[in-house]
Amino acid sequence: MKLDDLKSAWSEYDVKLSKSLKINEELLRKMNLDKSKQEMKTPIYYEIAGLFINFLTFVYILSVSIKYMDVLKFSGPGIICSIILGLYTIFSVLKVGKMSNVNYLNEPVIELQNKLSSIKSIVLKFRRWEIYLITPLVTTILPILFFDLYNINVYQETHWFIFEMIAILVIVFPLTIWLNKTIYDKRLKNTEDFLKDISDFKKE
Repeated sequence: MKLDDLKSAWSEYDVKLSKSLKINEELLRKMNLDKSKQEMKTPIYYEIAGLFINFLTFVYILSVSIKYMDVLKFSGPGIICSIILGLYTIFSVLKVGKMSNVNYLNEPVIELQNKLSSIKSIVLKFRRWEIYLITPLVTTILPILFFDLYNINVYQETHWFIFEMIAILVIVFPLTIWLNKTIYDKRLKNTEDFLKDISDFKKE
């Protein structure tokens, strides 16, 4: 084979290889971005559900607190509980807004990675506050809840209050940790890996 023929054959092979790599890159990008989008749907749905639950509970507790405003031992904890539920609602709104502001199909990978890092940061920041506020939430919601629903005065029936509070905390703390690991940590890690695969392929 002549040198010119060899150069021509090599040039053709190089063009075909470049096209093949470009096609593979596009396929990997589309597949991994689709997976990333699917992974992040669950945290968004979870937060939206939490947002509605927290808001409806906030409205109920606040209305009951106003109803018993003249009985400070019930309305006082109720108002504090409403403030905590309001904070939970705000946290959910901010997280939903942050997670929804990601266009997986039309943004550069580096921009997606930056946004994912920002989402991870805000999730971890709010998670600390959400865990810190669990005990105050349970402590303040039980007095007014029991009084309004069951006409039970927890200040007189202290065994009910202590039993319910301990039972709820024993369930809620492990459940909260498990949900965060399953819904957030695992899915954020998967999404990070999908985006990293695309980035690594482009560098090769």
